[in-house]
Amino acid sequence: MSSFTTCPACHYTRQPTDDVPEWVCPKCQKAYVKTSMAAQQQEFMDSLDRAQSASTVISNRSISTLTPNAGHAGIEKKVEGAPLGLGSSIFLILFFSMFLYGGYSALYDVSARLIRNIHLVRSGTSWTGKVVDYKMSSGKNGRIWPVVDFTTPDGTPIQFESLSRPKISGYSAGQSVPILFDPKDPHIAEINQPDRLWGGMTVLFILGSFFSTLGGGVILLVLYVNFRKKGLKCQV
Repeated sequence: MSSFTTCPACHYTRQPTDDVPEWVCPKCQKAYVKTSMAAQQQEFMDSLDRAQSASTVISNRSISTLTPNAGHAGIEKKVEGAPLGLGSSIFLILFFSMFLYGGYSALYDVSARLIRNIHLVRSGTSWTGKVVDYKMSSGKNGRIWPVVDFTTPDGTPIQFESLSRPKISGYSAGQSVPILFDPKDPHIAEINQPDRLWGGMTVLFILGSFFSTLGGGVILLVLYVNFRKKGLKCQV
């Protein structure tokens, strides 16, 4: 062993004048071999600790959830990408947009008809008209509604179609019916009977509310899930 060996334990550099065996440190009196092995072992353990720390950081960033009921070891599940693919998200949004559109259309029709009829009841003129024709919608569950003629007090002939459209008309051609019309715009008119003024609105309102809530709720949920996932990915 060289006379200028540095001790791995105390870092003392051996001098030519030191009068101790060459394998012993003159300062701490420890054998060079033992202290060298201990130093190498400590350096190895420190390297393992650094590697484990780095692995833990990487694992915490890439692993999103720990699957429940996976035994004592657990099954780590990585979440890669959005919970819904782009194609699935677009399909769900487009599909449920039809529900949203149909629901809001029904609610709009009910609201417009309700406001119109309330106006007629409050400010309309009571008059008499005559059923002259019928109209029917196509399809297996076709609806029937009467066409009514009347003449205003100033002699103006008016024809209107009832907005109430049940499956059964309830009137015959040539039958006289009570009506309400707007004096400022006589074409705004309706048969003055409760079933014609208010019938069918409750069912249409319930259906419109259901479909609009369903469609809007699913669309908002899809957007929320995707934007939330995008936000989580940005934080990693």
